[in-house]
Amino acid sequence: MENTGYRVRPLQFWYGIQNSLKELSSRTPSGSESPAIRPENPDQARSDAFANMGDSTRRRMMRPGGVDLARALREDGAATLEGVQFEANATGVQTEGCSVLEGVARWLRLNPDTELVITGHTDDLGSPTHNLRLSRERAENVRELLIELGVAPGRLTAVGLGGTEPLYPNNAEGRIANRRVEIALAARPAMR
Repeated sequence: MENTGYRVRPLQFWYGIQNSLKELSSRTPSGSESPAIRPENPDQARSDAFANMGDSTRRRMMRPGGVDLARALREDGAATLEGVQFEANATGVQTEGCSVLEGVARWLRLNPDTELVITGHTDDLGSPTHNLRLSRERAENVRELLIELGVAPGRLTAVGLGGTEPLYPNNAEGRIANRRVEIALAARPAMR
């Protein structure tokens, strides 16, 4: 299979995105740099969570070569933009990611009724407040690039989750993969 630059992300994650943001803000005391509730050993907690994932979920997230964007969004509602990566503590999309974004823009132009949520992520280095801001800026930069490529601004929403949703343990290799952007189909309100 051709490497299209997209990797499937389980849909159940996207259903809880708003609740996760609310919970994170409620756990962070006003004016505080870090959440009030933390595991004693965050790296071990992430490693354990990854090890306890269902085998099919782990395979989907780690599958080499990615999958077709349309299929990923149709079947799972979301995809990780493999190849759209960031240096540590940086918000600019690396050059290799531009061709992936061109493909996303092309697909969006062919599907004019589709709206996307672009979610930025960071590794665990830095304070939660800094990482939340950094992830939001990453998502916003991807949004701006898609707009420059001809996508209407109203079809794209950018959010940042900081380092709250790592895909991999935050070791040297895992941190690179955790600095990422994911896209998901935007939920539309039910018609009455």
